[in-house]
Formats: sequence, structure tokens, C-alpha cells
Amino acid sequence: MAGFRYVLASPRLLIMFGLAFMLGSLGRDYQVTMAAMSQGPLDAGAAGYGALSVAFAVGTVLGGVYAASRARLPLRLLLITAAVCATGQTLSGTAPSLLLFGAAMLPIAACLTAAVAAAYGPARVRRGRTAVAAPSRATAPQPVPALAAADA
Repeated sequence: MAGFRYVLASPRLLIMFGLAFMLGSLGRDYQVTMAAMSQGPLDAGAAGYGALSVAFAVGTVLGGVYAASRARLPLRLLLITAAVCATGQTLSGTAPSLLLFGAAMLPIAACLTAAVAAAYGPARVRRGRTAVAAPSRATAPQPVPALAAADA
């Protein structure tokens, strides 16, 4: 019960849950949508799906970098990014080409990432930024000895 009281007492969390419900139920499952659009109406196949996935990934990184660079993530940012995301979703549904659909996917992904960061607050974003900026040596990829020997 304490968790429910905490959520109900936090306007930021209530707005976040409301937006998550609206964007999740009225929005799209992007991986499925990109595959269906590239295979179907855009007739781009697997290569088109790959290009759309790259555009979505670039948008996600840009949104994360933007959110991490801000000292504050106000509630207004959450509402603006949700509105931009909804507009992008509407426009992407009418995109007649792979290029235009990919161009719509990039800001959608950026806005979703920034909205999530704004919903969670700056403390979690800073912790994530620190973790990404200073990876430990233990988590760095190590060469596989058999492959390293074959390369020599």
C-alpha cells in the first residue's frame, strides 16, 4: 500500500503512467511496425528494416545524449516530448517512402528516450551517464585466445 500512496502523491509519476498508457496502447510496437512497413507498403524488405532499425537506434542515442546533457528534466520536457512523439507517430503512418518513414522514426525514438529520462528524473540519468562514460575494465570485451592466436 505504501507504493500506491507514493505513486498517487507524485504528480510526475501519475503523468508518466498516464502517458505510458496512452502511448503504449495507442502507439506502436516499433520493431513490429518497422518490419511490417518495410516488408509491406514500403516494399524495402530486410535491407529496409535494417535501415529503419539504424534510424531508430540513432534517435535513441540522440535522445539519451540530450537528456543526459541537461541539468534539469522538467515536467514540461516530458509533455513536449510526448506531444512530438505522438505527432511523429501520426506522420509516420502516412509516410509514402522508406526515407520519410525512417525520418519519422528518428525523432520518435529520440523523444521516447528523452521522455523516459524526464519521467525518471535527472538523478537516474546522471547515474546512467556516469556508468556509460566510465566502463570498468572487467566489463570491457576481452579477446578470445583461440581467435587472437589465429589472427597472429
